[in-house]
Amino acid sequence: MPQDRSRRRAILAAQFMGAGFTFLAELGCLTAVGWWIDKKWGSEPWFMLIGALLGMSVALTHLLRSAAAYESSVEKDKETKSGDGGE
Repeated sequence: MPQDRSRRRAILAAQFMGAGFTFLAELGCLTAVGWWIDKKWGSEPWFMLIGALLGMSVALTHLLRSAAAYESSVEKDKETKSGDGGE
């Protein structure tokens, strides 16, 4: 039983770390694209700021959808366990 709990914690930790890395990648990539456009067109810092804001909105949207999906799976898991006799 303790192994199951530690395994579940490790899986959850990996999922949350993945969400964090995804957040940083989305934010960083769109900011980098904005920075590249600024360097190419000489319009510093406007496209980098636009890229950062766009990256933040994309990353937050993705993070909130992931959190909602996680919450939904937790609720389904609770319903399943309560239907099985509440183990």
